[in-house]
Formats: sequence, structure tokens, C-alpha cells
Amino acid sequence: MNNLYCSLFIIALCVGLSNAVVKMKNSVHFMNSLGGNNVLKIHCISDEDDLGYHLLKPGEIYEFSFYDSVMGTRINCDVAQGIEFGFHAKFMAYKRWWSHRDDGIYFTHAMNNLYSSLFLIALCLGLSNAVVKMKNSVHFMNSLGGNNVLKIHCLSDEDDLGYHLLKSGEVYDFSFYDSIFGTRINCDLAQGIEFRFHAKFMAYKGGGLILHYGKKNFWFCRDDGIYFTHGKQTPKLEYQWVYKVRDMTPSPY
Repeated sequence: MNNLYCSLFIIALCVGLSNAVVKMKNSVHFMNSLGGNNVLKIHCISDEDDLGYHLLKPGEIYEFSFYDSVMGTRINCDVAQGIEFGFHAKFMAYKRWWSHRDDGIYFTHAMNNLYSSLFLIALCLGLSNAVVKMKNSVHFMNSLGGNNVLKIHCLSDEDDLGYHLLKSGEVYDFSFYDSIFGTRINCDLAQGIEFRFHAKFMAYKGGGLILHYGKKNFWFCRDDGIYFTHGKQTPKLEYQWVYKVRDMTPSPY
């Protein structure tokens, strides 16, 4: 959706805010975080509809949204992967965010309706004076095996974004606008025993003469390295882990 249609949609939504409560749709999201270029097959059935079959390459996302029914809403899904899709997982998936990995299906809630509504209201307040422009964002997912913790430390041109520790399956992301002076975000990722395995790289570059809006950088941190995608392509290996040897030089003091 381009900025014009997005703006018209939100303006129409804002017109009714003074007379009605904003009711956000419920949603279900599936992400293929499998290794080895495994394709994920998804088949979901609601109380009223068969949502069909969907094939996701690694890194791709399938999602749908809906309102609850007064008669009750249940959405059951069958997800399959592996040789001839021989590995299955069947469950009731309604109102969930699911990430699929080699060892199973992981779940987390996304932003709740209260925060989503507050975001829309805040967005509406500025529509009379500004055009809606989407922020750029950087996303990190810990897809390491063995319950390895991932440590992330990012620095932008203006800020130190601090240290963040992610358990397996957790996601860290942040968003921002490009600067006309250029925007660069460098990150140091570490994992393993005493966080000895490192990967340092520029996680985002933009701004200057060409400003980006809505650009997304996804970094999947796996055992064999760091994979990258903008969200539409299959993630590709960009950086490998480098073992950092402890400095054993004796102190002169």
C-alpha cells in the first residue's frame, strides 16, 4: 500500500474515533524459521472457511486477520515440513504468533490491542499537519540451537542502543527515520561460552540524498552464521561467527 492510500485509510479511520471505539482485528502469523532451506506447508480451517494451503520458504511469513464471532471463533491449523512434508504439527492457532524451527513450533503474543489502539490514536493526531511515512526498522531473531543466548549491542550515528540478551526464539527490533546526513547502524552480536563467538557488521545503511521509508532489515542468527533478508526473499548467509580469543597477556602491575 503506498503512502497516499495508507494516509486515506488512516484519515477515514480517524474520522470515526470521536464516535466509536477502535476495534482491532485479531490476527494469526506464521514465520518459517526452519534451517536447510526447508519449505513449510500451512493449512488452516476456521469455523466457517477453509483458508487453503500456503507454502513458505525460509524467512517468509503468512498471516491473516479477522473479527471474533459471537458464536465463537476457532482456527485449527496443520503445518508440515521435511521430506515429502512428513513432519506435522496440528493445533488450534487462533490469536497466536507462531515461529517454526527445526525442533518445533514456538509461540509469542505480538503487540496487544490496547497499545495498537494508542498507536493509531497518536498517529491520527498528526495527520492534519503531516503525511504518514513509515519508519525503517531492524529486526534480530535468535534462531540458535542449544538454548544459546544471543547478546546484541548496536550503535547508530547518534545513539548507543545498549545491550540486549535474547533467549532462543526471542526477537529484538527497533525503528527510526533516515537522516538527511546519512544513517548507519553498526552492531556486535555475540553467543556461545562466555560470548566468545562474535559477528560485527553494519545492520542498516540509508539516508543522505535518498531517504527510505518502511525499509525492513531482518537478521536471523543461526549456529552457522548471520542470515539476512528484507522479508520477501529467502534469508541468505551474510556473516559467519568469529571466535574471539581471551587476552592472556599478564598485567605489568
